[in-house]
Amino acid sequence: NNQILLAALYSKDSINRHLLIKLNTELETLWTKQLTFREYFQDGNVSYVNAITKINGGYLIGTAWVSKISPFVRGFIYKIDDNGNVLKIANLSEIFNAYNDSPLSSYILKLSNNLNIVHVGGFFIRDLFWLFDDDFNTIKVVSFPIIIGEEGTFIEDSDGNILYVQDQMRTDFYPDIILIKMDKNLNYLFKSYIWPED
Repeated sequence: NNQILLAALYSKDSINRHLLIKLNTELETLWTKQLTFREYFQDGNVSYVNAITKINGGYLIGTAWVSKISPFVRGFIYKIDDNGNVLKIANLSEIFNAYNDSPLSSYILKLSNNLNIVHVGGFFIRDLFWLFDDDFNTIKVVSFPIIIGEEGTFIEDSDGNILYVQDQMRTDFYPDIILIKMDKNLNYLFKSYIWPED
């Protein structure tokens, strides 16, 4: 729609805020909005933003919240309309509660079947994936164990399969590249590694 949404964080009065800025392609500001999420996230502050994905009539934004109580870091995805109004928030701890983990939201990919997939890094030596629609209805949740590393990224190939790539840290602290391939229903197809020489 020839418009761009930017999300940034800044702190004021010890409260972290999301600053949303909507631009046109000439980089003229259409609107700005500040979100503190104090009405949603009690006893803590929004700490970072790490995903923005365009959907029909709005955006999905992945974020995390630093709390004063355990679990201290929690992941969320929130949905806004084209004017920056918050429509809905998904608590990733509730979605992945069967794994007893503290998931953090990461890259979100809009798929050709109009569903979304998010990779969620957990603290307990596993990577989690959530397939969901624009209203946060869960289609499928999967977990692949022992993938330790940084945040990765997705692509969808011409056959509708999903490729996920990330850095993985080995026990000797040398990084590898790990590639996971799934079909569009998050069925595991294969995993491979690249071990750089240096």
